[in-house]
Amino acid sequence: NNNNNNNNDNPTHRPNKIQPNNNTEILEIGCGSSQFSLYLWEYLMTTQAKQQNDQDSHPNQQQQQQHYCVTATDVSTVCIEQNIQRDTRRIQEFYHRYYKNDSVNNSRNLFQYKVLNVLVEPQQRSGGTSMSTATDVDQIEGKFHVILDKGCFDTFLFRSRKRGGQPKESHDQHHSTTITTRIQRLLDNIHSWLQNDGIYIILTPRSKITFIRDYKGFANVKRIRLAPGGDNNGQEHEEDNNNNNNN
Repeated sequence: NNNNNNNNDNPTHRPNKIQPNNNTEILEIGCGSSQFSLYLWEYLMTTQAKQQNDQDSHPNQQQQQQHYCVTATDVSTVCIEQNIQRDTRRIQEFYHRYYKNDSVNNSRNLFQYKVLNVLVEPQQRSGGTSMSTATDVDQIEGKFHVILDKGCFDTFLFRSRKRGGQPKESHDQHHSTTITTRIQRLLDNIHSWLQNDGIYIILTPRSKITFIRDYKGFANVKRIRLAPGGDNNGQEHEEDNNNNNNN
């Protein structure tokens, strides 16, 4: 599901406090030990380097260079520390191979592993500053153009059910309320971390997630079925959304 953020649908949305720059800010939530975001960053930066080389050969078409800043996050400090230890040298070597003469001389500004609790309480994320009790991501409010989710949301849905697909909370109203509250908080946080025109992308085997379809903060919801084998000609479907009157 590919969801666009819309501040008109959520009166609690905080305005974007981040000063505009020439970077595209991407956040992955619940990265675990995966290198998914690292591979994505390397692809984007390689593509950007090739485009820059083309511009250098046509000086009359020079444009300001754009960078892709990717932050991969997880609630587990252990995972993040292990990821940093595993990938720091690779990140630095990759960056300096393609951007030897770049004015941005610190690769850590472009790809980072950080601790982030996606269920942080609203009062802990107010003000748009660093949240030491929940994350070491600076100025997270309204910062990101794209938020990637490859399993984080699915994890909460899985925990809400027992084997056989029946709701685990069917016999326990308190548990049901807790699960719904957590999912609502997760979506509220995602909404607040996106820029006004930001996009939330969730990679999931599920054909439909009603929590996302019905969430009022998203301007529209699209479902794109990815073909196997890396074929990009996926089928795109508009999801019905009672809040946004999509066709």
